[in-house]
Formats: sequence, C-alpha cells, structure tokens
Amino acid sequence: MLLPRPGTIRREFSPSRSFKSSFVEEYELNMAEAKKKLKKKTKIRESHRTFDRRIISEAKESLDGGKSVDFKKLKSFKSAPQEKVLELKGMDQEVLEYLDDSKIDEDVSYSCDFASAIQACIVDLETALVSEKE
Repeated sequence: MLLPRPGTIRREFSPSRSFKSSFVEEYELNMAEAKKKLKKKTKIRESHRTFDRRIISEAKESLDGGKSVDFKKLKSFKSAPQEKVLELKGMDQEVLEYLDDSKIDEDVSYSCDFASAIQACIVDLETALVSEKE
C-alpha cells in the first residue's frame, strides 16, 4: 500500500494555501513549460527552413547559371526539399498548438508561402530534369 510522504498532505491542503493560489501556480508552471516548448519547436522549424532556403538558393543558382548542370546535383536538389515539405508540415502543426490565437493567421500564411516556394523550386527542378533527359 502506498502512503504519502510525511508532510505532503499538510503542505498540499494547508489552510495557508488556498485552492486558487495552487491552481494559479500550476497554471503559471504550465504556461512557462508551454512557452519553452514553443520556443524550442520554433527554433527547430526555423533551422529546417534555413536549410531549405539554402537548397532553394543553390538550386536556382544552378538552374540560372546558363551552362550545363550536373544531372545528379539536380536530383539531389529535388529530393531534399520534397522530404522537408512533409516534415515542415508536421512541425507547423506542432507549433500551432502552442501559439496565441492572434499569431496563428500570420504563422499559417508564412508557412503556406514557404511551402509554395518549395513546390515552385521542385517544379523548376523537375522541368530541368525532363529537359536534360531529352
């Protein structure tokens, strides 16, 4: 049989601590934890976006270079963003769970714009790969 530690019951239910103050303390701890999680998830997502920006930039430079492009390099540029699109969608959902209502619209809009930029890059790469084969 499990028994509470000595003094536990007295601390939790002492008359000096009201139910309201313990509720407020617990709420504040939960909010602090949620803010830490949001900050970490946002940082991870931004790191992935930075990687994607670099890949998109390198892909555009390769495509706009005017000279013959390495077929393998184009394939690698295409595969990296394709994998990241799904990963970023999951991260976006995780971040949205912790965002204030006032920031949700802005975050969703930016995420959609970013996903569109990735898709545009993939289409450009696919077009270049098809024309390279011919």
